[in-house]
Amino acid sequence: YGCSVNNILFVGFDQQVEAFYEEAVKQGVLVETVPALVLLSDGVSIIDLEKLTGKARNAANGAARILAVGGQNSNPLWRNFTSGWSARAKYRDAINELLPLEWQLPADFFNDGALMASSLARDAAAYAYDAIAALGLLACEVAPSGPLPTDFGTLGWQNMTNVTDGLRFNGTTGLVEFNEFGSRDKLTANFELHNELLDAGGKFEREPLARYDFATDHFDWYDGSKWYDANGHSLVYSFGQPGPVQNPQPASPTSDDKTPVWIWAAAGAAGAGILVIFVGVYFLRRQVLRAERRFGVSKTILFRLIGWRYLLPPVFKRWWLRR
Repeated sequence: YGCSVNNILFVGFDQQVEAFYEEAVKQGVLVETVPALVLLSDGVSIIDLEKLTGKARNAANGAARILAVGGQNSNPLWRNFTSGWSARAKYRDAINELLPLEWQLPADFFNDGALMASSLARDAAAYAYDAIAALGLLACEVAPSGPLPTDFGTLGWQNMTNVTDGLRFNGTTGLVEFNEFGSRDKLTANFELHNELLDAGGKFEREPLARYDFATDHFDWYDGSKWYDANGHSLVYSFGQPGPVQNPQPASPTSDDKTPVWIWAAAGAAGAGILVIFVGVYFLRRQVLRAERRFGVSKTILFRLIGWRYLLPPVFKRWWLRR
């Protein structure tokens, strides 16, 4: 409590986002005067951030995340996919004939231009599109004609895990190929660093800042028109601060943090009492050892006599003597 943190990885979603930022501000973990890098997991959506209010909302201004991005404008297949979206409206009826009732496409499905500009299309639909394409191309390679063989699954797996001559094609998410475990090769994935920033209207917008290059093992920063290598960058930190991130700083104490005076007084009196007891026991032990040497009586007996004389109540003594 009361000490700012400069690097935070948050994994959560929905109400957990609001709870995290509210408590981080309340407990002094995120403060306006200390820039902090808050990395959000991909489970946090813009909708979750829009629910924030007050200082918690300001604290989220500058949150960052590393995302596996699907479609990119540098990919001509993705540009063709998005630019020709409205032209596919003529195929809607034919598509609906192949879909169950609960999956029917609405009449305006291909007229929604905002859909193609959304992260849902770029980061989800593009990967789904390539996954279906991979399955179809895999079937064509394994069984180019006729019915599917009974060992289609085995043949398909062998093709996917064949890193030399296996399935490989250009998709809406870039080059698609698989490794020896049947997973998409990470070298063909697109990872980007994004900032979540409040715009002039007070709404959160996602700004791409850098792209990870597996070949060189570092991020290439984006200046709005092209990718470039740079030592400096435009990453924004918590509360919209430019950075750099500092060492953790203790927060200034508030009136609620002050300990009541009576607690300090009670603690001091208890400490003094314990000290007096220790000193008394020390001197008592010295006197007992001296008496032991002088009168030849063991210290156990002497302690019993002292206890009988000074510690036991008179009622107990009379009862003991009458037994």
